Amino acid sequence: MSEQGRIWEAEWGPLGVVEGHDDVEGVLRWAVASDPVHVAVHRIEGLGDDPPAYTSPHRHQDEELNLILGEDLVYEIRIGEDTSLVRAPGAVWVPSGVPHAANARGGRGHLICIRFTPGERPARGTR
Repeated sequence: MSEQGRIWEAEWGPLGVVEGHDDVEGVLRWAVASDPVHVAVHRIEGLGDDPPAYTSPHRHQDEELNLILGEDLVYEIRIGEDTSLVRAPGAVWVPSGVPHAANARGGRGHLICIRFTPGERPARGTR
């Protein structure tokens, strides 16, 4: 790590290593967890016609931003008691402590999950 920033390297792996997530064919995960941010990328391809739900409702102390990017990718997003379908390109904000789940329902692409450590969220208007 340098004073100017960080470089992270990781391998694609199964989703089931994360609490509240199950392994499912067609979904791989790449992640780095470090202060002040946690970044995970889910690669979605080859889900089939009726993919199973693989993420159960869970919560974090961190605020979370999900970016949904790809070719006709559709995610079923649950935040609290509300469930919505979100199509790529799309974004989802999950407040700290709120139960949520995200399950790909079809298409190809990536879900990019960024969790901000409490008190470390970038200030508004900064780049």
